[in-house]
Amino acid sequence: MKKLELKNFEVLFNLMLLGAKDRFVTVKTNELAEILGKSQQSASLYLSKLEKEGYIQRVIEREGTSVKLTQKGVDLLVTVYLLLRNELEESPTTINMEGKVFSGLGEGAYYMSLQGYREQFVKKLGFDPYPGTLNVRLDSRYVKEREKLNEYRNFGIKIEGFSNGVRTYGSLWCFHAFVEGIRGAVVIIERTHYDIDVVEIISQYNLRKELNLKDGDRVKISVFI
Repeated sequence: MKKLELKNFEVLFNLMLLGAKDRFVTVKTNELAEILGKSQQSASLYLSKLEKEGYIQRVIEREGTSVKLTQKGVDLLVTVYLLLRNELEESPTTINMEGKVFSGLGEGAYYMSLQGYREQFVKKLGFDPYPGTLNVRLDSRYVKEREKLNEYRNFGIKIEGFSNGVRTYGSLWCFHAFVEGIRGAVVIIERTHYDIDVVEIISQYNLRKELNLKDGDRVKISVFI
C-alpha cells in the first residue's frame, strides 16, 4: 500500500467514526483538527486532498463542511482492516490463487442484477456489484486451494436464497478478496455449472475494464477467510 494512502487512512478512519461512511455528516475543520492533533489549516488541506483523490464527497455549507466517504474511501478502510486481520489472527486467513480469465455463460449479469441478492451484497459486503462476474480458471496447482473455499464456506458471508414467487434462488457464500489489488469478493454458488477449478468474482467495478483484461490473461487472487 502506498505511503500516501496510509496517511489518508487516519483521516478517513476518524471521518468514519463521525458517521461519514453511510451518510453526509457536518465536519467543522477546527473540530477535525483537534481530533487529528493538527492545525485547522492542515485539516482543511487533508479534506481538499481526499476530495481531489476521490476518497470523499464534500459539500461546503454555512454550518460547516458536509462529508461522506466514497466507495474508494471505504475500500481503503476495508483493505487496511483485512491486512491487519491477516497479520494478527491465526492462520490460515488468506488463500492465494492464480489462473486465466475466460468468458462465462452470461449468467453472472443476470444473478447480480436480482434485487434479492443485490440488497444483501450492499448490506453485507459494503458495495453494489457490477452486473457480472469475472470468471477465472485456476492453474491445476491451485485447485486444492479452491476446494478449501468450499470447506471454509461456513466462515464466509452468507447471502440468503430467496423466492420471487416464480422461482427459488439458492444461497451464496462470499469471501472478501482482491484481484490484482482491486477489492471484490469470491462467490461460492450452491448450484453452479462450473467445475471446481473455476472461481467467480464480483466487484463494484467492471474488473475486465478496470484491469484491461481479455480471455486468456492471467490474474492473481487473494481470498480472505
